[in-house]
Amino acid sequence: MISSIQTIDELKEAVTADDVVVVDLYASWCQPCQEMLPVIEELSEEIPLQFYKVDIDTVPDAKTFTGAKAVPMLLVYKDGRKREFAFGVTPKDKIKSKIERAIKF
Repeated sequence: MISSIQTIDELKEAVTADDVVVVDLYASWCQPCQEMLPVIEELSEEIPLQFYKVDIDTVPDAKTFTGAKAVPMLLVYKDGRKREFAFGVTPKDKIKSKIERAIKF
């Protein structure tokens, strides 16, 4: 399941809401972000975790909060702490292994 984040407070709450969550930082104007969209959707259907999408133009503080320098960036949080990340166009299997590593961490 993918939920959309609209405020920095929602993001801060989301990363601590479950044991492991996946956050996708993107921008609507970003072509690589659009390329990653089907990959993120597939992963959200395959892996029983909460996925969140955050548009950095809607929630500009998300870049500071997450430490992101570019989009697309996928972050995996466990127990409220960032454990794994991937940026740019990343193969699905690589993202999946990062998520699995974070779960086992």
